[in-house]
Amino acid sequence: MRMKKTDTSHEQVDPVTRARESGLRYLESIPPEALDTELISELSVEWARQNCVLPVRLNDAACVLTSDPDSVDAQEYLSMLVGQELIPVVASRDSIQEAIESIFYR
Repeated sequence: MRMKKTDTSHEQVDPVTRARESGLRYLESIPPEALDTELISELSVEWARQNCVLPVRLNDAACVLTSDPDSVDAQEYLSMLVGQELIPVVASRDSIQEAIESIFYR
């Protein structure tokens, strides 16, 4: 019996392409005003770093920054933790990690 090979080709694709393929908005840079301390009040920095997702507020809408639009479990958990539906927005892993450090350690 042959084992099915896991497709990891999406890991090699840049975030702009991932956003386009997923039909999601891509955020090239994360504006400081998007970082909302109320949205992270129940979130641990370790979990945010590990999953590379962060709730933010863009144009008064609650969103979740992700570098991997397929990480639905992390996005759903974060929505539950925040207590509201979050709109997924794609950003680079580095940008998200910088935003995590910025909001947790201001």
